[in-house]
Parts: sequence; structure tokens; C-alpha cells
Amino acid sequence: MGRVLEPHRVDAIPVTDDPGSDLVQATAAEALSALTRRFEPLAAAGLLGGRSVPEAVLAFHGLCEGMAVVELRGVPFDVDHERLWRDAFQALLTGFTA
Repeated sequence: MGRVLEPHRVDAIPVTDDPGSDLVQATAAEALSALTRRFEPLAAAGLLGGRSVPEAVLAFHGLCEGMAVVELRGVPFDVDHERLWRDAFQALLTGFTA
């Protein structure tokens, strides 16, 4: 994609002959738009450490992707996955302000 999409840009995603893929693309775009809206108050409060909203969203999104892959591979340790995810997100957000 290259950049975070705004809500009106979901309609700009071309419709193809594969409606399943079209739905996945539109859903992904809408998810990034919603995530962007959640980061805007953090930026307004000065909690992104000089990062732009798109930069922070992509860092957060990348962390989500990485955590999901690790979990899907099967973690060989007995861990509380929800706590692990929360701690990772908190560390990222804390790092933004450092």
C-alpha cells in the first residue's frame, strides 16, 4: 500500500473479478483507517515522540503482524498471550515518548 489510507480511500480500491480478495483489501484499508483515527489523539497530546501518525501506525501494525506470526508458529513457552500482547504494545507506546 505504501501509506495509511483514509476512510474515503477505501472506495478508491479497485473492484476486481475476485470479490473475496476485494473484501480483504477493503477490510485491511478500513482497519488501517480506524487505527489511524486512534493514533490522532496521541499525536495531539504529543505522545508520539515527534513521529507522524502514519509512522506510528505502521510501527504498531508491524508489531501486531510480528506478534501474530510468533503466536501462530506456536510459542514453546507457557505464557499468557494476552499479557504478552499488552506488554508489547505498552512498550512500543512508552518508547514513542522516550
